Amino acid sequence: MQRATRDVGILLLAGALVILAFNLLSIHSYRALSAKVHARTPASLTADDQTVAARGENSPDWETLKEINADTAAWIFVEGTDIDLPVMRARVDDPEFYLSHDLWGSPAFEGVPFLDHRCQADDTHRLVFGHRLGMGGQFSQLQKAYEQEVFDSLGTCHWSTPTGGSITLVPLCSLSVDMWYQPIQTFAFEGEGTLAGWLHTLAQDATARADSWESLALQGQSVLTLVTCSSSLSNQQWRTLVVFVQSE
Repeated sequence: MQRATRDVGILLLAGALVILAFNLLSIHSYRALSAKVHARTPASLTADDQTVAARGENSPDWETLKEINADTAAWIFVEGTDIDLPVMRARVDDPEFYLSHDLWGSPAFEGVPFLDHRCQADDTHRLVFGHRLGMGGQFSQLQKAYEQEVFDSLGTCHWSTPTGGSITLVPLCSLSVDMWYQPIQTFAFEGEGTLAGWLHTLAQDATARADSWESLALQGQSVLTLVTCSSSLSNQQWRTLVVFVQSE
């Protein structure tokens, strides 16, 4: 019995090490890609130099990204986190393809961030999914963003697309909800005040908010919602939503 228990422990440890190795390789690959498409060298990829100015001067090389994968729809960078990643357009025939495939289209447990199939990269509301990984990477740092302290650590989000250029958005609020939470599944806004009213509803439901959330909701011009798992366990129904707004 003791030997069997030991063997199981060894197998679990080996599995964890394999996952860690693949995750570290994935993080390195995307950092190297970021350096390439933003015309920066890997040696310059430090937390200190990932500034608004650096991003503004180094728009993504869309030609390179499209050569890698024609589904590339955007690039996202969130200050205060390691989120510096391409975002994919959902495939019509398989909307969740990028949950289990990387930018290069290869099977990968970490996937790559992707848009909800009901929206486009330059829409008023963009809903983007990314995995929470036990070893970090993708949207892992957003897992507990529904807690005010974690939310407050988030910085400005920079969103770039081939057709819309680059915009900056600021954190409005965050909440942990059931995966079927209906309000976030809104993509059409008709009539004056509709967008502001919707943002106000989200912020009221939230457990973490910006100090100026009411004015941000009123001034919001477009919205980006990042989605990841709230739980550290697999196959749970709770999702963390982090809502960013582009204000006037």
